[in-house]
Amino acid sequence: MTDGDWEETWKDGYHSSLWEIYSLKRNSWRKVDIDMPTQYNSGVGVQVYMDGVCHWWSESDEVYLVSFELINEVFVKTPIPSNMDDNDIDSRILFRHLNVLNGSIVWISNYAETGTFHISILGEVGVKESWTKLFIVGPMRDIEHPIGIGKKGDIFFRKKDNEQICLNLST
Repeated sequence: MTDGDWEETWKDGYHSSLWEIYSLKRNSWRKVDIDMPTQYNSGVGVQVYMDGVCHWWSESDEVYLVSFELINEVFVKTPIPSNMDDNDIDSRILFRHLNVLNGSIVWISNYAETGTFHISILGEVGVKESWTKLFIVGPMRDIEHPIGIGKKGDIFFRKKDNEQICLNLST
């Protein structure tokens, strides 16, 4: 693959790869003919599944949440309001984590080395203004990133020494 092929493949945040869905009932794969935005980041906390919908971050001119409904095989983009992305806080690297909290999509953002986490919830897929910031937590010393959310709403974080801590949202 040449550099030109690579650029064309990833042009505008869309990847010209093959998308397939596996059916357990039919024990077979089926091609999905759709020009779907790709995930712009890999790793823990960048994609979640809830109620038949897969969600992940993508980016072209702006960062947005992609929600792909498996039953209808359609995707919806939900942009992030500019006032929630905190682009004006110096040049630190911003991390975005997705998770599910009490049946809703949750976005936890933090800047590298700050120990401060912004926790927001999505009200309605496809509606930019339905993101609501719930909490700003921190600064918490030596905390690197969230690793998951428990059934009762506890948020688990990893510390720099690989220990885990738990944040209980109700207390």
